[in-house]
Amino acid sequence: MTANKGLVATAGTELDRLAELYGGALTYEAAVAGGIPIIRTINEELATDRIRRVSGILNGTSNYILTAIDQEGLSFDAALKEAQAKGFAEANPIKDVIGIDAAYKLIILTNLIFHRTLSLAQLAPTGIDHLSPRLFAAAKEWGLKIKLLASTWESRGQLNYQVAPVALNPSHPLYQVDGVTNAVVIDSDLVGTSTYLGPGAGGKATANSVLADLASLSRGEQLTGSSACLRIENGRPLTKQRYLVVNPTGLPTGLQFSDRHATSALTPALTPTDLQRLRATNPGLETLALGE
Repeated sequence: MTANKGLVATAGTELDRLAELYGGALTYEAAVAGGIPIIRTINEELATDRIRRVSGILNGTSNYILTAIDQEGLSFDAALKEAQAKGFAEANPIKDVIGIDAAYKLIILTNLIFHRTLSLAQLAPTGIDHLSPRLFAAAKEWGLKIKLLASTWESRGQLNYQVAPVALNPSHPLYQVDGVTNAVVIDSDLVGTSTYLGPGAGGKATANSVLADLASLSRGEQLTGSSACLRIENGRPLTKQRYLVVNPTGLPTGLQFSDRHATSALTPALTPTDLQRLRATNPGLETLALGE
């Protein structure tokens, strides 16, 4: 058993094969979402259901920083220092703030649910370290909250995936998830939408997940782990999405905005090519995906 999400994300399939070869089992409940028993829930409670989408706030450090910026008006650096002082961020928090930690956890969940192996390069995570005060101000003006969201979903036979900061509206199930709390939202055919919340980190939460794995193994329960994984062949990231756009010199032309303020607006659904073109023709434009 392990709580090392990087190890499971990059070598889980091989480790699972070796464990099966020698009559063992690879368990890793503590590697994803700390104290939330999400691996067990997927393996047991939702074993007969078909999951279509999984989304989550999977990194407590980033969520604490974003909450401090939103609620206390701190700068990114000040929020990070506060997180470190309270033990919510490591001395070197780079993997947390650039999205790698959340990406590792999403790779594990994607592997487990969709039996597809994503690499870090395929996910190309975007973190929170580049977000400007203007974006936070615009999000607050629109009543939105910025969260680092990790998502994988099936649509028209295509696997979509994204790890990036998004602006959530108040109706989103993860809008109120603040501080170091982690949360996972699962959409499935039978259960519908179910949300799981809990501490994303901490010695006690991690220890509880490790002990739960030990208890299951001691009872002789077979945990399915990450076996039967296939390498993804035709997966693509998100195709169309709406965005919050901010431009201090004026809003871009050529788009029909149903909602707009003086220097910010909500766009219609754009493809990655549309977004790239919009950025290229509007220097200084800042964009943030809407999580709807």
